[in-house]
Amino acid sequence: RETHRKIRIIGIAGELFFAAVDLVQNTLQKMIKEKDIKVIILRLQNIYHVDASICLSILRLNDYLKSKNKYLLICGVTGEVSQIFIKTGIVKQLGRDKIFLTHEVKPQLSTKHAIKRAEELISKNNISKSSKKTTSK
Repeated sequence: RETHRKIRIIGIAGELFFAAVDLVQNTLQKMIKEKDIKVIILRLQNIYHVDASICLSILRLNDYLKSKNKYLLICGVTGEVSQIFIKTGIVKQLGRDKIFLTHEVKPQLSTKHAIKRAEELISKNNISKSSKKTTSK
């Protein structure tokens, strides 16, 4: 579907601390530049050692995406990482509707929910754009 071309899922696994920030940022910056991309989904897998530099990087990424009328969603979030995201303000800035907790029995479920939310955001964005075109004529 056309909507799926506007979504990019980036899988991140392992330790997330200051040394990994550059690699994550470089990868994301390449994808963000693609005009058709409207939603970036960070899919966290077996993430541990999330530190302040990664959290700051996520907040900056979200700010940048917002400035380009794009969205950031995060899925595969464990309870431990969720607590870190709450403490660092990520949950508050992104919104709870853009963060999806992992399900131990069905680990892919949070990704499925994130894709569904991405489709909703893209659809909502398309509707608001077409209504602006209609009212400006």
